[in-house]
Amino acid sequence: MRREPLQKIWRNFIRLVYREVPNRPLKKRLQRREKVNPYELFLQREGNSTYEEDAQLENRWLFLTPPDGRLAAAARGEVANFLAEHPTAEIIYCDEDLYDAEKGRHTPYLKPGWSPELLLAYNYIRRPLAIQREVWKKLEGINPQMDEPAFWAFLLRAMEIGVNIAHLPKILMHKEQGEEEVQDRNLVQRQSQILQFYLQHQRIPASPIFSSYWAFPNQPIFHLRWPDTGPLVSILIPSKNNLRLLRACIRSLKKTRYHPYEIIVLDNASDDRATLDYLDQIKQESHIQVIRIPNIHDRFSFAYINNQGVNYAKGELLVFLNDDTEVISPDWLSQLVGYHQIEGVGMVGAKLLYRDRSIQHIGVAMNMYTGTFEGFPLHYYSGQKSRHPKLIPLTQASRNVGGVTAACCLISKKLFQTLGGFDEKSFPVSLNDMDLCIRVRKKGLRIVFASQAVLLHKESKSRKGLLELDEMVAFKQKYPQPDDPYYPANYSRIRAFQIAPVPKTKDPILAKKTPQVSFVESASETCLSWHQLKRALAKGKQWEVNSPSLQTDVLVGKGTVAIPLIKKAQAQDIPFIWYLDHLPRADHVPLYEAAFCLIAPSHRIRLLVEQLAPNAVVEVVKMAIETERDLPNISKAEARRQLGIQDGQIVSLLNDDPGGENLKAYLHRMTAGMACQYLELGNQDSLPKSTWKEQLAFRAADIFVNAAMHSTDMSYILQAMRFGLPIVSYVDIGVEEYVWEDVNARLVPTGNKRFLANKLEEMARNEAGREHAAEMSNKVFQLNTTFEGMVGRIHTVMMPAVLTKE
Repeated sequence: MRREPLQKIWRNFIRLVYREVPNRPLKKRLQRREKVNPYELFLQREGNSTYEEDAQLENRWLFLTPPDGRLAAAARGEVANFLAEHPTAEIIYCDEDLYDAEKGRHTPYLKPGWSPELLLAYNYIRRPLAIQREVWKKLEGINPQMDEPAFWAFLLRAMEIGVNIAHLPKILMHKEQGEEEVQDRNLVQRQSQILQFYLQHQRIPASPIFSSYWAFPNQPIFHLRWPDTGPLVSILIPSKNNLRLLRACIRSLKKTRYHPYEIIVLDNASDDRATLDYLDQIKQESHIQVIRIPNIHDRFSFAYINNQGVNYAKGELLVFLNDDTEVISPDWLSQLVGYHQIEGVGMVGAKLLYRDRSIQHIGVAMNMYTGTFEGFPLHYYSGQKSRHPKLIPLTQASRNVGGVTAACCLISKKLFQTLGGFDEKSFPVSLNDMDLCIRVRKKGLRIVFASQAVLLHKESKSRKGLLELDEMVAFKQKYPQPDDPYYPANYSRIRAFQIAPVPKTKDPILAKKTPQVSFVESASETCLSWHQLKRALAKGKQWEVNSPSLQTDVLVGKGTVAIPLIKKAQAQDIPFIWYLDHLPRADHVPLYEAAFCLIAPSHRIRLLVEQLAPNAVVEVVKMAIETERDLPNISKAEARRQLGIQDGQIVSLLNDDPGGENLKAYLHRMTAGMACQYLELGNQDSLPKSTWKEQLAFRAADIFVNAAMHSTDMSYILQAMRFGLPIVSYVDIGVEEYVWEDVNARLVPTGNKRFLANKLEEMARNEAGREHAAEMSNKVFQLNTTFEGMVGRIHTVMMPAVLTKE
């Protein structure tokens, strides 16, 4: 589709404001703004009016805002930029916050991507709204007397006729906080009638039920009551020797109001006599089958067991249910089936609670930082109290989500089989449900979290342990950055549903030549291979990379050596980004807070910076190394021969700090009597500094030892994992975020060389453990950020700095 020039789109915008406000000071401010802003139209109306008069406006796009809402300076430019990338959008909604004279801007309201099922719970879109004038006319405009219930009806009508609604995830309106709004006693009744009319008009067999009231943004939240009858549902429950939990699960299913349903227990070769007796007993009931499905290849596979069980299902719909769950709400199945009946819904999940009624599952965010690694699914607010006021819209509103757990979810048998079921090959034990969710959404279908389908989940009772490493690697390779439009873009992917730090952007520049970036770094080039980064940024012709200079759009500095130029950039109001290759220092706080953004190579560095400089904007960009170049095409034996290493010797490759007690000499004392050889990176006597010699050393080594203190350079550790070496390392700042302790690494307190030597000796003597760690090391490397991902993240951090002006 041909794009319009950005400047032309920009001129198409006008803000439409109705001046029917009782607040005289606010009316005076609006009148003053009317005189100075040619892009705002203030309409004075008396009584009722129609849209025809406003429809004569020549502007193609209208901003709809409440009278006490102040558009951000960048609003027109941001929407224009968005339209250049999303030319088919017809209604665009944005994020908002509150402001007052004392607090300034506060209480941001961040919205998910277009979520039809959430709009059935409450008007989460609200205003500001940018709408095409033709669509606005088709929907018969906005009456100046229109209040929030009528505006919700307006949006439901837009959804009904198929208007293309899109979300621009930026705060573009600041709503004045006045006196607390008085709750309209008739508000719930009016909104219930609006929703009931929409459901009837759409022939959705449900009725609205008031659920709870959310104080901000002053919204009653509704859920839907669905019929208790429908198509046959097959409930599949895998289990093995789990009598107590299985019996409680089966017993609780008797509470279910929905009919018809059948229960299929997938017995994974139980051999406990009491369990076998119970299975013999329950299969006498007409609606219960017991199917014995032993492990394939003598290995447990959740995916295989359920895939086999589906072959015995008679129902049109399937529910996958863990045996450690118990039904709490009798209409749980009515809710799952009901939401599945809405056109475009492919899968529905339930609310799962722990024994103490805290949250186990209310939906899954698909692209989060989960402990050490990024880009993996994470349950929303797991472990939090489900009645917490700030969680009301998440726990009480049924909504679209990126994924739901297979501990309790519903999908049609036809769709499940069309998709090929759970992936037995790549995800036999874990992440198979997340893989299925992604494939469902790739079919253009939505996934719904049904808030009123509530079950107890005694998680970890039936199976304990971490995610399978092989399956994590497979997931990362298949989905490097899994898409999730429903997790608000301005929320942190590190701390779920906390506001992410946002650079202080001004009005975006709409027309700009290729932006220029200037790098200044220390001679040692620690932390990042900057020449590789520069080459990658310039390769796509998105950036013009310059030598250190202030004749640039954005300056990127690294290390303390960059401070003089950074201070000059600050004086000239050039946005600068500072990559921190040092421990945060109190005397640097003014520069930290003046920076457009700081880049930290680990979350621990980020936390240290935020403790010192709360007003600094810090982004974490995990370090990566370029893997395009081939590794030395020689065997380990040949590499050892070239380096003069004798047969039978255990080679430890050392990365040590210069100065201080020599680690090599210390290790000789600790490992006396062992056939050990030590190579030191950067030591001219041990290993001449050259890329080829270093790669030979990594190929020849058996163990990598990191004894560098107070450094954030992870390149050697990543290189060691790339070559499949087990790691022995100090717990340097952030190291634990790159390796997996007790899998491919042994970590010791920083500075304790005796402890370090002991760990190295243990690994050197334990051949089997060393080989296992070596096997795992390359897999852990594959879970880390890719070089392309690192470059993309840095591009994302730099771009807002370029799109700013006074």
